[in-house]
Amino acid sequence: MHSMWRGGEEHSPNSKGVLGEWRETSSQLRRILGRSSVRPGHIYIFLYEASRRGGLVSRYILMRETGLTEARAKTFMRKMIELGLARSMKGGHHLTERGEKLSKYLLNLVSDYSVKYKAIKNELDGWATYVKPVFKRELLIWLRDQVIRLGGEAALILRIKEGDIFFPESNERLERYHPDLYNELVGKPVFNKSSFIILSYAKTTEVARLSSLDTALTYLEILGY
Repeated sequence: MHSMWRGGEEHSPNSKGVLGEWRETSSQLRRILGRSSVRPGHIYIFLYEASRRGGLVSRYILMRETGLTEARAKTFMRKMIELGLARSMKGGHHLTERGEKLSKYLLNLVSDYSVKYKAIKNELDGWATYVKPVFKRELLIWLRDQVIRLGGEAALILRIKEGDIFFPESNERLERYHPDLYNELVGKPVFNKSSFIILSYAKTTEVARLSSLDTALTYLEILGY
């Protein structure tokens, strides 16, 4: 029986740049991401929420979706303006042309969804991040360890190929062991456009989402996107 990965030794591959074509802002982004209150996933969520609302997102929406406090959300918004990704407007902040370009770039590579299926304990919330770029099996252990290091209680990496979902360690089908989870994951609209799934379970939805997203975004960085 396959089970979720818990804990483990961390493997840290070397990486360069930040989100590929945005390397010119890497030093600025790293200064922001160096703050314990701000993570790569926060930037993704900000861009996602803005894109689905016609480019406009309020600080309240950011707080609700990320779990940031009002003060930290305010600081985060100010940093997005400094980076030229957003501008302040009545009712919130609107993506600049540069912000819209980054949004389209990232949302084409990564998509994320809440997971209803409770695979471990009922008190843990699940979150799945679908990654489009090719799956690198040599980074499998690192991917699972990264989710745990970033706050996840349990992690599962699932490979997508030929319209099906497999455990990358054994190439066995997910449907054999967790048919309900399989049916939920295979039904997402980005399924057939993705290479693999990063599934994180944590005590809160916010932590599950951020640990899954942060891992996916770091993976893109390692691959040079």
